[in-house]
Amino acid sequence: MSIDLAPLVVKIEAITAKISASPYTAEESAAASDALAAMMSGGNFCPAELMKLAKTSQLASDVETLRQYRETAAADLMRVESRYVITDTPRLVSPAGFTLSDRVFIQTTIAIHTDTRKDIQSNVPLYCHDVAATAASN
Repeated sequence: MSIDLAPLVVKIEAITAKISASPYTAEESAAASDALAAMMSGGNFCPAELMKLAKTSQLASDVETLRQYRETAAADLMRVESRYVITDTPRLVSPAGFTLSDRVFIQTTIAIHTDTRKDIQSNVPLYCHDVAATAASN
C-alpha cells in the first residue's frame, strides 16, 4: 500500500520557506541554541535574553526538522490498517511528519498485518504491536 506523501511535501515546502525567510544565519542560530542550552542548565537566566536566544535558535530547530522530514520522504514506509502488526523489532517507529494516529511507520524486515493475535512460529523473535490501541492513545 502506498503512502500519500503530499501532506509531508507541504510541510517540507512550508519549513523550507520559513528557513529561507529567517533573518539569522545557521551559525548564529547554532550558537544561540548552544547558549540557550547552557543558560537552561545553569538555572540563572534573564527572561528577555531567554526569549532572544529562543527566537534566534529557532532556525537550527527548523533545519533539523527539515532534515528529518526529508529522511522520512526517502524512507521505506508502511501503513498499518489492521489492528495488529507482527514485526521483528520490539518497537514501531513513527517517522517525522506523521503522528501515531496516521498509522504510518518505518517499514520493518518482517511485518505481518492481522486483525487477530496469532501465535506464529519463527526462528527469529517476533513482536506483536497493537496498532489500533497505539493510534487511539495519540
